[in-house]
Amino acid sequence: MPVKKHYKKQKSIINGDFNATTSLSLYQSYFDGKTIIEDPLCNYNGMRIKAFCRETRVVMTQTYFDHPVNERYTWFSPNSITKKVLDYILMEPFINKYTIECKVLTEMDIDSDHKMVLAIMKTPLTKQARKQQIKAQNKTKLDLKLLDSVETSQLYIEKVKEYLINNTYQPKNQKITNCLIIPAGTTLKYTPKSKKKEIWKEDYELNTLLDQRRNSNSEHEHKDITRKIKKRVKYIRNQIYEQEAKEINEYASKRDIQDFQNKKLCI
Repeated sequence: MPVKKHYKKQKSIINGDFNATTSLSLYQSYFDGKTIIEDPLCNYNGMRIKAFCRETRVVMTQTYFDHPVNERYTWFSPNSITKKVLDYILMEPFINKYTIECKVLTEMDIDSDHKMVLAIMKTPLTKQARKQQIKAQNKTKLDLKLLDSVETSQLYIEKVKEYLINNTYQPKNQKITNCLIIPAGTTLKYTPKSKKKEIWKEDYELNTLLDQRRNSNSEHEHKDITRKIKKRVKYIRNQIYEQEAKEINEYASKRDIQDFQNKKLCI
């Protein structure tokens, strides 16, 4: 069944009882409809919903959040012995990145054998807020030096054990990777990015030309200054490349000298 939009700016959110069984919904698998993930527990409707995600380019929002298996089931049999995940929330990737939570309301009784699935979204209200959020999503590398601390390393080991216990249905290859990466994200901190020296902003001549172009009155003057700016940018770029080449040659020379000395010592 295709998903139709009446306007280009409309976004799709699909939810309902799909009667689809797939092991991807039992752990944090990040199923985006593109990647192929091992799926040992998958019925016919499970294959259909995955094909639907690939065709319509939507993601399973539940798979992007880390919750224990017992808090993921959406359907319970009358005797509460048999339990499955049958209800799903599917979204476009653009909306999914603004979703801050997606969980099953296990404690809420709605007089049904199904449980309600809740998705909470926090969308930016202004264009500037959207830019700031995108900038914040560009995470830096984790500070692995924090593992040298006894307290941090013990906390990390406990998080790994907890993850392995709560994700028994996860495939082995995915489980090994996630049990190391996901607890690290909650235990360790991200190192701040080192600001690179921007030679473009520090060049006096280039900044002077840019100021002159802003204050230019005629089209001929604007074109003339633009030509000078391009020439200055080309000169600065060549200076950067020359400096980088010089550093590479110095490093190569030091390495050759060191190799020669090591060979001489061996002889």
